[in-house]
Amino acid sequence: MPTTRLPAALTLAATLLVAACGSTTSGASGTPSSASSSPATSTPASTSSPASSATLSAVPAQGEVVGVGTVLEKGSEGAMVCFGVLDSLPPQCSGPRLIGWDWATAPAPEQRDGVRWGEYAVTGTWDGRALTLTTPAVTRAAYEQKHPTPRPGNAFPTPCAEPAGGWAVVDPATTTAVTQTEAITVAQGLPGFGALWVDSSRNPAAADPNADGDGANNPKKLILNVRVTQGRDAAEAALRKVWGGMLCVTEGGRTETDLLDTQAALAQTPGLVSSSVDGVTSVIDLQVLFDDGSLQQRMDQTYGPGFVRVTSALLPAS
Repeated sequence: MPTTRLPAALTLAATLLVAACGSTTSGASGTPSSASSSPATSTPASTSSPASSATLSAVPAQGEVVGVGTVLEKGSEGAMVCFGVLDSLPPQCSGPRLIGWDWATAPAPEQRDGVRWGEYAVTGTWDGRALTLTTPAVTRAAYEQKHPTPRPGNAFPTPCAEPAGGWAVVDPATTTAVTQTEAITVAQGLPGFGALWVDSSRNPAAADPNADGDGANNPKKLILNVRVTQGRDAAEAALRKVWGGMLCVTEGGRTETDLLDTQAALAQTPGLVSSSVDGVTSVIDLQVLFDDGSLQQRMDQTYGPGFVRVTSALLPAS
């Protein structure tokens, strides 16, 4: 997926992700990644974390489940499995207890400063507070080789239809890094502002992880996307006063304030692993340790169908 590395003034996280296990911010797809490599959006990175999932009870599962994460033990505190890790050496995290774990049989563990850890797929039974192993663990790499994840498409698409004659810069003189910053400021002040993101899929250099400078961040090769909940035409007119580049303004979804307030209200969800605001789709992604469907049903009843999207870190093993 082509992404853009923007100057510091434009590096705004594509989603706001709060992780219960101490992981860092993430991109808009909900897949953990560095916020600094995400296209510019309106949502700032979070500096707070909800209570650790290790201290919260969650829904038990019927039958075996499997989870892919970091197994970590500090001293003799007992092993735990984490689905979000603070990037340090040794790593730091918190998560539910892992019963039946034996480092002597664990493949390829690492150790430093009294901490042992490794990346594994663990299979067992889940009682809502702890995972009891029922089969030997395998490394994350071995598991993912047998269970490959489909390659994601463009996480920052442009929903507008391509204009007659194709996408083109309207005014090169006002299509610069400076005017892009000005456009972002204008967008954030619009009535009913929902989100802002950059679609860099038209810029081949943006897909090159080694590209730098104007090549990867060329304002003339990106589409600035702005979503508002009201007044689309007025919003586009306001943006055109400062931005001459390719532009897509859409109307719908929820306001940024509504998204962030709802995310904050979900911070104490039992078994929370992480939550992220997806401004592109106007959805809150909520990952918990395990959901049997009852949490998703409750979210739909409380906030409306599809507004909060619940996923589980522990999935049925079969």
